[in-house]
Amino acid sequence: MSNESTIRSRARRRGYYVEKSRQWKHVPHLDNFGRYMLIDANSNFVVLGARYDATLEDIDAFLKESEQAETETAEQLVAEAKASEQVADLLKRHDAGSLDELIKRGEH
Repeated sequence: MSNESTIRSRARRRGYYVEKSRQWKHVPHLDNFGRYMLIDANSNFVVLGARYDATLEDIDAFLKESEQAETETAEQLVAEAKASEQVADLLKRHDAGSLDELIKRGEH
């Protein structure tokens, strides 16, 4: 698990900020559990810990999942770009006006 400073930095890079409860720990409150809240910096929407009930471990796990999802999306976009480049190259090589023409010719 990362420390608070590292988690705050990672959150900031991803467009979030971490807010720590100012609730005094010995006086519990129903809407404030005295932990953390993760907030989207653009919309000020609470993403995690709406009642200051998120732990640093929760926020760390959320950020890791978010980073992993973004990496998978980026890899998918790269694969799609390569596929479209291959189609464009194929169309150029066969001087076809469209992919449909190429398929009709049976040269796919």
